[in-house]
Amino acid sequence: LERAASSKMQVALLTAAEADDALLLQLREAGSLKKASLPQLRAARDFLADGEVGWAELAARHGILQSAGAWDATIKLARRIGWLRPPAAAVDEAEPATAAVLSNMQLLLQVATAGGGSSSRSETAIATVAIAAELLGDPGLNIPAACVRHGVTIGHLGSGRKSARERAERTRAALVELGLTDWEALKRQWAVKLDRPAVKALQQRHRVSVAEAARALHAAAGDEAAAGAALLLPPRLR
Repeated sequence: LERAASSKMQVALLTAAEADDALLLQLREAGSLKKASLPQLRAARDFLADGEVGWAELAARHGILQSAGAWDATIKLARRIGWLRPPAAAVDEAEPATAAVLSNMQLLLQVATAGGGSSSRSETAIATVAIAAELLGDPGLNIPAACVRHGVTIGHLGSGRKSARERAERTRAALVELGLTDWEALKRQWAVKLDRPAVKALQQRHRVSVAEAARALHAAAGDEAAAGAALLLPPRLR
């Protein structure tokens, strides 16, 4: 009975593996990845499932040459497959509406520093903002896999994973602090991309942070003159 049960389990696992391979082959056809081998596709799939897996282990598991070139090829595949089968919380900056929201969030994150005046925090890369937005929707997000989907470089020796994770988590915390946590609400409220030259002009003219200038321009529906008039008011009245 035990042997029978074990045999059934093996058949079930084999069937699942075959089904997954079939899906990978379908994705290869759909994503114009005809030159990719099945071992490469499997390695890319496994990385997307577990972004912490090391390249040596991944290469050995699938019989792939353990080289930087093979890693780069696998990561390129993972990025393509990642957008063919994105997670539920995925934020795609290639979509114009999403790109507008992310651009505005990038401005809102440039809050004032201790220096005051027009001094603002450094600009955060759009890819990092997108990953942080995904983290808001899925706290258990596979960050290395998200980095690959968004084009953030991760080396074959693991370089970049820790710093990318820290940047994403730090940006997520900043969004929470600013109350920018509801992605659906953000898409409704910040769907119109702000004019960056106008934001810059307001920042310099009124000696406020980038974030303050962006919020003023947004509140004035893009009217730079009206935004400037609002910035002349005391902060409590804006």
